[in-house]
Parts: sequence; C-alpha cells; structure tokens
Amino acid sequence: MLTTLSSDAKIKHPRLKVIGVGGAGCNILLDSHFENIAICTSNDHVRQIPESKRLVIDEKHLSILQGTNPRTLASIDYQLKEMIQEAIGESEILYICAGLGGETGTYVAPAIAHICRRMSDFIVMSLALPFSVEGRDRRNLASRGLLNALHASDVVIVYENDRLLRAAPHLPLYNAFRLMDEVMLFPALALERAITIEDLHELRAMFSSFKHAVFCVGTAVSSQEHLALYNALDSPWCDYSIEKVGAVLLIISSEKIDDFLIKRISEEAKRKLPKASIKCVCYADPSLRGKVRVAALLGTPPQATSQ
Repeated sequence: MLTTLSSDAKIKHPRLKVIGVGGAGCNILLDSHFENIAICTSNDHVRQIPESKRLVIDEKHLSILQGTNPRTLASIDYQLKEMIQEAIGESEILYICAGLGGETGTYVAPAIAHICRRMSDFIVMSLALPFSVEGRDRRNLASRGLLNALHASDVVIVYENDRLLRAAPHLPLYNAFRLMDEVMLFPALALERAITIEDLHELRAMFSSFKHAVFCVGTAVSSQEHLALYNALDSPWCDYSIEKVGAVLLIISSEKIDDFLIKRISEEAKRKLPKASIKCVCYADPSLRGKVRVAALLGTPPQATSQ
C-alpha cells in the first residue's frame, strides 16, 4: 500500500483533461474548471459550450465510427483521427464522460479512448447507463458500448441512471440530472488533487484486470473516521460484490491529514475488502471542517458486469 501526501510542494500532479461526448457528456462540462473539450454531433443538445471548446462530428464520420470495430481504428479515415487527436492533445490523465445508449456516446466515446491511447498515460471513462424504462434496445446498445469502452480504457466508472432515483428520490428531474453531472465529474476532481504522476503506472497495473469500477463517496466527523468508509461503501451509487472487488483506490481528504487517520481508514478497508489490492492517497481540504471524506474507486473484472 502506497500513501501519498499531496500537500508536499515537490509532488508533481498529472495534467488532466476532461472530454464530454454527446449531449449528456457535454452538459457535464458546464460547471467544470478543468481543461475541457466537448465532442458532439449537430443533433446533440449541448448547452452553453463555446464553439472554441467544441468538436462537431459530422454524419459521415459518425457512420464510419458506427461501422468500425473500435479495436481496429488504425484503419479508419485518417482525417477523423487527426481531427480528434489535434483537438484533444496530450495529457497524463484523459477523463471521458458520456451517456451510453445513444449513438454519439456509445460509438464515439470508446473510439476517442482508442484513438488517444498513445497520447495519455491513464484513460478513465465515466459512463452513465440508461434507465430501465428506456427500453431493451437502448440498454443493449449501451452494453455493447460499455464492452468497447472496457477494451479502450484503463478504468471505466459506471453509473446506473436507475440509481439516480434512489440517490435523489424527491428532486425534480432537471435538478436530479444536474446532481448526476456533479457525481460523474467528482472522480476527476479527486484524481487531480490526490494522484501523482508516479502513481499512474501503479494504478494501471492494479486495475488492469479490474477495469469495471464504481465510485462512491462517504463523509463522517473526524472523531469517527471509519464511518466515512462505511458510508462510501453503502452509497446508493454502488452496485458491487465484495468478493469480486480486486482493486481499490482510496482517496482520503480532511482539513488536516495525519498518519493515524490514514492508518485507521486503510486498515478498516483491508478488513472490509480482504481480497483487494488497496492503494491509499490523500490530500488536505480546508473546506472539510471537522469532517473526513473517503472516496473509493472499486474495480471488478469486466466480465462480471458485461450485461
């Protein structure tokens, strides 16, 4: 287990870029402070994204992506690859947000991950799956898109839209979707603050067999720091089997970070998830007055949740 104190001024944090794909993915960028690019088609409903931050995929190129196996993208239209690579550029962490089930998110998001594979050290995809009421066809399309995303990325964080109703049962639908946008973007914030460039190789190795992931967050008062971990693992966003969790990234934040806090939470995590490789990182957050926050990225084998 490696612990990183990111308050050290000598620590180099990775350059992180956030890519929003399709209507759902692009709308996530509205409140983002990251270096962003929105990738959409002319039919996607994208609000308030400046044209300078957009790359519009035309129908011809969308048809090419729909008809091409993402793992053989080396053979597709060179102009399209060049256009995507030039718009995105290089980064240490590429964080791709999309909703699956529609054409743009399902086909374009995995393609971007494949095309940019050699331009980024660590590719994370944050993907929302359709509501059950949206029908079998849309959910089957989302399942195919998810499998392609798992082949293309280092980690794929999956969010079930159905769980939005459990997490925010009384919110108006528009406000609930804005909450979903914040939830899907939060891992990028945690990674940017806590991960170092040196961590990326270890994370890639840890999650190589456990790419399908859920991300959960819990808080508690500082005197009961273990409850922050329990609250995270009991999050309404989580759908996992403890026996299948093979890789865990714990991101601990508090007003002040000390060795006892890290040791207490990491030991409790080892007890709760005994079969998993666990990496613990942390950062100080002055806004957490008297509280501890634990964010957990839990990785399971891709084949466990391919449907």
